[in-house]
Amino acid sequence: CCVKLQWIDGCSDEPPLWMDLE
Repeated sequence: CCVKLQWIDGCSDEPPLWMDLE
């Protein structure tokens, strides 16, 4: 459940809704 983006570095147990914002 670890999601890492160029501006996001952390883990989230919930679905990455902010991923829609890109």
